[in-house]
Amino acid sequence: MPDCPDDTELAGFLNDSLGPERGACVSGHVDGCPACQARLDRLTEQTSGAVARYRERPLTELPDARSGDGAPHAEADTQIVGARPAVAVFGGPPPVPGFEVLGEIGRGGMGVVFKARHRRLNRLVALKMILSGAPDGRATQRFLFEGEVLARVRHPQVVTVFEVGTYEGPNRLPVPYLAMELLEGGSLGSRLRAAHEGAAERFSPRAAAELLEGLARAVHVAHLQGVVHRDLKPGNILFSADDGGAVKTDGVSGSATLSTPYPAFRPKVTDFGLAKLTRDSGADLTQTGQVLGTPQYMAPEQAAGARQIGPAADVYALGAILFECLAGRPPFVGTEPMSVMLRVLNDPPPDVRALRPDVPRDLAAVVATCLAKAPERRYASAEALADDLRRFLDGRPTQARPVTNLERLWLLARRNPAVAGLLAALAVTLTAGFVAVAALWVRAEERARTEAGLRAFAQAAGAQAQEEQRLAQEARARAVAEVGQRQRHEARLEFARAVEWCEDGRVADGLELFVRAVELAEATGDAALARVARVNLAAWGRELPKPPRRFRHTEQPRLAAFHPDGKHMVSAGRGRELYLWDLGTGARVRTYRPSFDPVGLLPQKPVYWTVGVSPDGRLVAAGGTDGGVTLWEADPSGPAAAPSLAHFKLPAPNVPGVSEVNLWTLAFTGPRALWTNDGANGLRRWNVTDPKKPTSERFVPGGGENASTLQILAASPDGRALYTGDRAGRVRAWDAATGAERRSWHVRGWVTDVAVSPDGTRLAAVGTGGTVSVLDLTAEPKDDPNGEKRVLELSLAGAYGNGVAFAPAGPQLVASDGDGNVRCWHRETGQPMGLARQFHGEVTRMRFRPGSGEFAVPAGDSVYLCAAPVLSGELLWPGRNSRTRGLDFAPGGEALVIADERGCGVLDLRTRVARGIAPDDEALAVRFDPDPARARVFRGLRAGFDLLALPGGARTPGDRTHRMRTPRIELPRNGSGVYMLTALMVARYDPVSLKRTAIGRPTGKIPAGVELSALAVRPDGGEVFVSFGDGAAVLKGDTLAPLREWAIGDEVLDARYTPDGAKILLGRRTGAAELRDARTGTLVLPPMPHKGTITGVAVAPDGATLVTASRDGTARFWDAATGLPLGPSLLHAGPVTHVAYAPDGRRVATGTGAGHVTLWDVPPPPLGGTADELRAASGTGE
Repeated sequence: MPDCPDDTELAGFLNDSLGPERGACVSGHVDGCPACQARLDRLTEQTSGAVARYRERPLTELPDARSGDGAPHAEADTQIVGARPAVAVFGGPPPVPGFEVLGEIGRGGMGVVFKARHRRLNRLVALKMILSGAPDGRATQRFLFEGEVLARVRHPQVVTVFEVGTYEGPNRLPVPYLAMELLEGGSLGSRLRAAHEGAAERFSPRAAAELLEGLARAVHVAHLQGVVHRDLKPGNILFSADDGGAVKTDGVSGSATLSTPYPAFRPKVTDFGLAKLTRDSGADLTQTGQVLGTPQYMAPEQAAGARQIGPAADVYALGAILFECLAGRPPFVGTEPMSVMLRVLNDPPPDVRALRPDVPRDLAAVVATCLAKAPERRYASAEALADDLRRFLDGRPTQARPVTNLERLWLLARRNPAVAGLLAALAVTLTAGFVAVAALWVRAEERARTEAGLRAFAQAAGAQAQEEQRLAQEARARAVAEVGQRQRHEARLEFARAVEWCEDGRVADGLELFVRAVELAEATGDAALARVARVNLAAWGRELPKPPRRFRHTEQPRLAAFHPDGKHMVSAGRGRELYLWDLGTGARVRTYRPSFDPVGLLPQKPVYWTVGVSPDGRLVAAGGTDGGVTLWEADPSGPAAAPSLAHFKLPAPNVPGVSEVNLWTLAFTGPRALWTNDGANGLRRWNVTDPKKPTSERFVPGGGENASTLQILAASPDGRALYTGDRAGRVRAWDAATGAERRSWHVRGWVTDVAVSPDGTRLAAVGTGGTVSVLDLTAEPKDDPNGEKRVLELSLAGAYGNGVAFAPAGPQLVASDGDGNVRCWHRETGQPMGLARQFHGEVTRMRFRPGSGEFAVPAGDSVYLCAAPVLSGELLWPGRNSRTRGLDFAPGGEALVIADERGCGVLDLRTRVARGIAPDDEALAVRFDPDPARARVFRGLRAGFDLLALPGGARTPGDRTHRMRTPRIELPRNGSGVYMLTALMVARYDPVSLKRTAIGRPTGKIPAGVELSALAVRPDGGEVFVSFGDGAAVLKGDTLAPLREWAIGDEVLDARYTPDGAKILLGRRTGAAELRDARTGTLVLPPMPHKGTITGVAVAPDGATLVTASRDGTARFWDAATGLPLGPSLLHAGPVTHVAYAPDGRRVATGTGAGHVTLWDVPPPPLGGTADELRAASGTGE
């Protein structure tokens, strides 16, 4: 009938697996359908009545100890149709005498396996036992029977049993156990699943045949002992790694290596729990009607429930395993066990080549023979199967597939290639001999010619082969060299990018690139680059700013004010709340909220533009868009929530153009004296002695009130003066006692913040003009009536300014801009200090912590507490706004002579005390006498030169005939002469008598208007270098006679020889320093660039490091071996005019166009360690 269920559904009906609805439907149909009733009777007869009692009882496979993790691929669980399950009652590791149970490996429906150690033998074993509480004795009998079987079967590929025994279980009944060999290599089933999922290599046909050959011989040994396994499947083939090598099979043809995808493991047959003894029917523990085994690997007679199951069933299972190794799945598969069993009984076995075409025909025939439905059509024994697999592996014909005579001859040739080759050669030789003898008389000469041609051809072919081999070797060498060159080039690019990123402020990213450059350089053998990168890691690592401490707000903060105790900070901004922070713990200790206004409600979310704490620390005041002042008790130890004491509004000024009143700024000048803006361009002073009843007084500028809103005010440290800035760009000074305006200055743009230095001598203002203007408060107003003079004018790189602040205990001046940057300068010189800090979001006004170098930066949704950077150099000479003309260290390094346009002085570096030796006399150049015993300084003047004796500065005039301008003086290290440079010549003088001993000049014609510009003397005094225009000349040291001249292309402003005299360092107007060979003038290194003209150069006493000074406001260290930069640039407030190296090589001194002289440390030594250690040391590791 068309509506009748198929065989699969009928089988599901028999084992109650269809579900309630479909089961009821099938049951109703069967009751009224005679045809389906007959089909049910046939199905029941096929399984000897066992189907009627079939219930699917899956044994969960034990991980690795049996067939893997229970995944559904490749094999199903062992089924015992009609059996009852065991009951697991283990509550912990069993107390087996003589064994230490280490843990459970896995368990199934009737058994459990533990990993244990045999105490006496100190050997790891697998301890298998039946689950306690089994409801009948058959499980126990089957368990003990497995031990008996394993004891009988002895084979390297059958699991070994060490001991069989019992112990007293939890119900005081004896529980049997087996101590077996521990197999930890996983199961064949798990490996087939891994291959199917793509996680492992699948078996090749040869590897599968080798695997099954060994297993078949192991099964045959069991058959010889009268044991039929009945449950062979991939899950019962386990692997052991006990021999650490490949498995050897003991076939009839000798041992063979098992070349499976897992060559280091030995496959072994396990789980004889369902085996039977063919010679003793009493040993079969199967109940009547039971069907035992795994459906996918069950022989047809076994699936039919036959009691007489012989070795042929195991041969079938071996064939099914071989099929799965080759095809990736068993021969028969289905959604449930019953449907698989029906296919095993009724369907012909599939051809393995249909699923995997690359399987050889002989091997496919072996598989088909194993899977024959009738037992008599299979191999007669497992050994016969193994022998046929060996024939396949040896390349011989198999018994499973007859071959033709031609195939047999081909296989014989493959097995015996030497014999076949000899026979073929013999046949060819006989034929060739016959033909040769027949035609010898006519072909003798032709053969001779042919042989000669062949010899020539062979020689030519040999020569060509040698040439091709040589070319191939050269190509390989070129490829290796190109790879190395690319890696070296990549290392240089990473280094250059690291320098660029560090100089752009991305120091952490740059340090990571330096580490990468070290890795690449060391991998390619570039030790010089690796060393330079390690130096930069050490130098730039010191520039990495300390991470700021973050105090997060619920909304955007606008300003922070510090409590006078320096331990607390109040922050305010958008929202209704101000927060008091404990700076020691970082905790928020109080929240200040506004209370209701007596007149009306405050805005729901006011913006507090400003906040301040009274000098006595008792009051907190804030104001903003609410147009008034709110007061709270500060009281850091008070309750967490603090209501306001009072709130009072700013009276609206009667000024045209002012429509809305905001409280932009406030400041205390006393415990109860509070100053605020007035809504226009004036001030209002409040007396808050009684916060509930404040009084106020308004003050306006001398020029009258207007709508140029006063934006910011700051009080002097002593509280006696106020300084304000408005939107008209006017900065004013006010008397705090009288409220009168004292004076004013004009700056560019809208003034957003002002700050007063701790000593009250400087005022800094910042605004939309993009500069920080530093004003001198000590200057008399009459000297600057229009307020135009500046001490410093510092650029914000095009961004508008938001905030400015002086450090209370250091030289730092910090400013924030609209691009999220915070910059720092030396407040006296304008010299940049550290790199710009970058924040996300708008950065507003900053304030310093009292008595500290830390300052608060409101940015984004937080207030950051940052440490002010320190100057990496030491400012020795603040300058007199007069250009530095000369610098030189004393021979012992204990003093520094400094010359500027106003005079000459000597600074004692031990005491930092300066002493003028010619305070009012301009010098163009200065040099110490290299002989410390003479203790004197040579000076180049506008009309000649002179000599100053130390310490007093007694003057000795130079040669009276030398009245020319002398901008350069040089002395060799040995002090053999004094060399003076003038516009057109070089003169040499005796250092003791000061008499001229030689005079010279370059031989080439110097163009009109071109003067000699640079002078250098070789350390031994043997040669003198002099430059002019685009040329240079080398003169003999003692006579100044010309030796050679170079065309160098552009003017050289300064030059120095290296200590060995082999090279010379030139500083050029084009902004590049060059290291050249002192004899040939050729470049030794690539140019070392600056962004401006190079005005000074120096070489370390050991020659390893170079230093350059430039009008771009920087000085820079360079590696003399590679020409690469070492560490960050030395930043100055203006052009750097001179640089000098200390005699000990540990410091350099620089002088600027403003007369500032700074002492700097040289770069540190290379940072050691592995790449990971470098990352950790530089703070870039994870």
